[in-house]
Amino acid sequence: MTDSPHIAYIPRPLKILGILTVVGVFAVNAMGFVDHDTHSGQGCGAQWPLCQGTVIPPFTHEAVVIEWTHRVLSLGFFLVLTAFLLGLRKHYQGQPTVMRPVVTVIVLLVAETTLCTLSVLWTLPTALLGLLAVGGLVVQTLLARLTLGLGNPGSQDQMPSIWSRTALGMLLLYLYAGACASYQTLPIEWLTTGVHILGIFMAITGAVWIAGARSAGERRTAWMFAIPALLGAALVHLNRLTVLGDLGVVLWLSWLLAAALKGCLPPLVNRASRPALRIPTGASRTTAPLSKTR
Repeated sequence: MTDSPHIAYIPRPLKILGILTVVGVFAVNAMGFVDHDTHSGQGCGAQWPLCQGTVIPPFTHEAVVIEWTHRVLSLGFFLVLTAFLLGLRKHYQGQPTVMRPVVTVIVLLVAETTLCTLSVLWTLPTALLGLLAVGGLVVQTLLARLTLGLGNPGSQDQMPSIWSRTALGMLLLYLYAGACASYQTLPIEWLTTGVHILGIFMAITGAVWIAGARSAGERRTAWMFAIPALLGAALVHLNRLTVLGDLGVVLWLSWLLAAALKGCLPPLVNRASRPALRIPTGASRTTAPLSKTR
């Protein structure tokens, strides 16, 4: 008789918090794209956390509305996120398969908050600003995996492969280069061309990943990445600089990153075990554990 693999679970209140957290970080990321593309980053002036010298500024200009809304969403997201991470720590403390993504989220958020604050107070180089979009979407995807993956055993035969990691690397490079290009005051031809070339290679990587998939589960994940990559790389540059266009880009990048990380992280998240049951002193130790089957 062999023990069945431990399947993680997530309490319902904690899962609701997780869903609210994912919705919150998506709203913050989407508003960040709108903030950037409408040049509203200085709508509150070079002040933080105040806006125009007050908590609630006079909404005399569109830029003030956009930047203030972005900050309020960020604050609401931070409060819900704190409750969610504390809940994860309470239920999964001592389980590295869950706590590693939690620590990664915290580190990325601290780095992003620092960069955002510095970008309000000073002018930062494009190479640093480009990291904001990458970090925000990675945080969003890890939170989604923590919320959904803990309640789903997933495909146990879907192990990370060289092509899933390559697809993730190409996507992160494409995202970073695109963010850097968008922060340029004047278009740089070689950088814009490089973004398009990276998009093509990203789509090709997705196709190769399908061909090299080692299981049905991995092949499904590869298709989830490859088809949007093939379609989106050709269309994403046609609808920017509008609110709906920015929302579409965030949705597209979120889907790709979720698929790529799913190909790399199932063993990390989905195989986390249920918190151990404490056996009262004096209780019989011959009782079969609940997490085992015969």
